[in-house]
Amino acid sequence: MPAQNAQVLFPVNVEGAFDYEVPHGLELVPGDFVFAPIGQQFKLGVVWGTGTAEPGRTLKSIAEKKHCQPLPEVMLKFVDWTAKYNCASPGMTLRMVLSSYKALDPSPIVTHFSPSGQEGGRITPARQLVLDKGGPFPARASEIAQRAGVSAGVVRGFSDAGGLIAESLPVDQPFGIPNPNLEGLTLSQGQSEAAEQLVASVAKPGFTVSLLDGVTGSGKTEVYFEAAAEALRQGGQVLILVPEIALTQAGMKRFKARFGVEPAPWHSGLGEAERRRVWREVITGRAKLVVGARSALYLPYPNLKLIVVDEEHDTSYKQEEGVIYNARDMAVVRSMLAKQSVVLASATPSLESLVNAREGRYQHVVLPERPGSITLPEIDLIDLKDTPPAKGDFISAPLIEAAEAVLSRGEQAMFYLNRRGYAPLIICRACGEKLKSPDTDSWLVEHRVTGRAVCHHTGFSMRMPKECPACHAEDSLTSVGPGVERVAEEAARHFPDAIIEVLSSDTSGNPNAIRERMARMEQGEIDILVVSKDVGWHVPREDDDGRDP
Repeated sequence: MPAQNAQVLFPVNVEGAFDYEVPHGLELVPGDFVFAPIGQQFKLGVVWGTGTAEPGRTLKSIAEKKHCQPLPEVMLKFVDWTAKYNCASPGMTLRMVLSSYKALDPSPIVTHFSPSGQEGGRITPARQLVLDKGGPFPARASEIAQRAGVSAGVVRGFSDAGGLIAESLPVDQPFGIPNPNLEGLTLSQGQSEAAEQLVASVAKPGFTVSLLDGVTGSGKTEVYFEAAAEALRQGGQVLILVPEIALTQAGMKRFKARFGVEPAPWHSGLGEAERRRVWREVITGRAKLVVGARSALYLPYPNLKLIVVDEEHDTSYKQEEGVIYNARDMAVVRSMLAKQSVVLASATPSLESLVNAREGRYQHVVLPERPGSITLPEIDLIDLKDTPPAKGDFISAPLIEAAEAVLSRGEQAMFYLNRRGYAPLIICRACGEKLKSPDTDSWLVEHRVTGRAVCHHTGFSMRMPKECPACHAEDSLTSVGPGVERVAEEAARHFPDAIIEVLSSDTSGNPNAIRERMARMEQGEIDILVVSKDVGWHVPREDDDGRDP
């Protein structure tokens, strides 16, 4: 029997796959993960093809096969297509797909505890805290102990006494199964007609692209939810791409209301444990509904039925480092290779998409009206030459009056500014020196909360000096211009009874902190939120279903 060989592509900067001998008795198919020697090392690669070895040719042998789900065939084609079209190496493109090596192994198994319903010996105050505050169950001993304010030994002792049941469960729990048959919001006639067009394109076999072109507030989200429901009914997976994953923080509730569960999230802010969980659930087909930023397109879906590119015009879909690509265009390619449907949604479609729709290459689904009596908020421009702020202030009288009116009605206000920190410029009154980052012309920004001067371009940071570094005059440095910290300070003077908080990457730099702020905002615990532009897209906005968030 002739020897078999395999072409293996490694997730490194290489131009193509390498040939290896397949050991006798080892069965390989394209997409399998294997370890093979490359140079002086053994690296993880993916089988890109198999065949019969050429007689007399000596090849290195594959060392080991990983016993996990292989990459779907369509992903191999997608990697090749992406690399060729975007003039990138196939190895670096594969690296985008292999974003969690730990996901190739089964989930770790740990002991979880839950109440047994039995007395479990003497109920001490500590054990009562476990029952009252240790949930939700089942959970690990450390998690229960932290919530209940007791030691992990109390949890294990309570289990030994019979009050808790111990069971071995995987650390990475599966995501909930979405229910496409839950009733969504009542659609208007125009929304229903648009939804019917998208559902029909998903229901029929083959590749289709639809441009969902609707004015702001016309209900695009609820319309493409119906297309997603149809794809789920067919047993397929659904990917909804958003420009920034934080856009979905307020929208996750809408997914849960429509499908009964929150979707699997994918973005750069996920920790390693969550990334391996999502990646593993996607490749096994158990994660049915995924919402993510542009990199979510390169997750290994085995049965992707529909891709929705929300805000398809947004430039955030363009990756400008590493493998350079436009996720909107690659979503169309991914759908073409899999012979599935893609929906491009926008209130201001890109010129490319509009041309394709008007020339008949894309189905053009238009939502020209907002449902019912929904209107957009009134927007006014304030000329600071006509209504300048008081001396030393930066908030003008019309803004103060508008905020007072809002707060008097028990509503909330948001001040949105494109400046982090306290002031964007620090200048010496004695000599006119402007504090700059070393070896650059970039001004240092004062951050009064931390007492530091920071360059937002180079990352340079130092304690706020007490004297001018140029002329050494003491107490001569002054802050020029407003940042969010300064606006919040001023707002506190104008509205002494209001609860005011600052939201910027400096004060809320991780997704959990941002979610906590947003939850407090939604619950009415914050009266005025002062927001910098770097996290402005985290703030709940009027969603385009035409209803208030």
